[in-house]
Amino acid sequence: MTKRQLKRRFKRMQRRTTKQWKRLSPPQRTMYVAGAVVQVTLFAAAQIDITKRSREDIRGPKLLWRLICFVNFIGPILYFAFGRLTQEEPVTDETDVTPIVA
Repeated sequence: MTKRQLKRRFKRMQRRTTKQWKRLSPPQRTMYVAGAVVQVTLFAAAQIDITKRSREDIRGPKLLWRLICFVNFIGPILYFAFGRLTQEEPVTDETDVTPIVA
């Protein structure tokens, strides 16, 4: 089999296995677009939140969380679930705590 024949065969196989946009039904297209919108929105929200928060309000380095957010869907969800410190759990340094004298 020649190189040209192999290329043609591979292209035919590729056409059969990959779903083309024009062959998707309208509900399938809607789901793809909705999923993409949700993914981009989560990513943008996480990046904006990382930018606005100080280092002390985020668990771990900001750069690490920025990179984790590039993982589809899971990255931003992990950041919102585990990366942010909430008001209930402030970071305290034992050396900075001064006793209150009444």
